[in-house]
Parts: sequence; structure tokens; C-alpha cells
Amino acid sequence: MKELLQKLNTLQIVVTLNGDSLDIKAPKGAMTKELFMELKAHKEALIAFLKAYQVTNTISKAEKKEAYILSSAQYRIWILQELEKNNTAYNMASAFSIEGLLDSTLL
Repeated sequence: MKELLQKLNTLQIVVTLNGDSLDIKAPKGAMTKELFMELKAHKEALIAFLKAYQVTNTISKAEKKEAYILSSAQYRIWILQELEKNNTAYNMASAFSIEGLLDSTLL
């Protein structure tokens, strides 16, 4: 399996999971009959591998707290702001224009 995945990576062939089937995107001429037959022979193993390492795009909701731990980057900016109270270098002003209906419950 490792060799097959390395071969696909070298040829810039991307295999993704679509339900219980595979989607294959390959540059023109990269997919040979032999490689296709190899993929077909290892289809079930590829599906099982991709399912095991499938990444979800959901972020769980954080519990409500009075205060949260800062990341190192946030802490650095806070320290810089504390050292120079009148410095606005890290303020990023922006405005957004919304057109159409706005569902305020989703905000």
C-alpha cells in the first residue's frame, strides 16, 4: 500500500473518497492501464485506508468560560499592546457590506 501511495504521489495523482467509491484525478497521460489495474486490485484497501484517515471539517464548540487560554501569538500581541498602550499597529479596521436578508440567529 505504501509503495502504491508513493507512486501516486510521485505522478501527482490524487485519490479521494466519495462515499464508498474512489475519485481519481490525474494529469493527462499519468494514468496507465497497469496503474489503473493496480488501483482496481487495491480498491478495498484504499477505501479502508482513506476512511481511517478521513478528516472532518467540523470544529467542536468550545465550552463557555469566563476566560480562555491565549495562544503564544495572542499572548505576544497582548504583551506588545501592554508595553505601548497607544500603538495601533495591530488594530485591523475593516467593514463589511451585507446585501440581502440577514438571519441574525446564525451570527
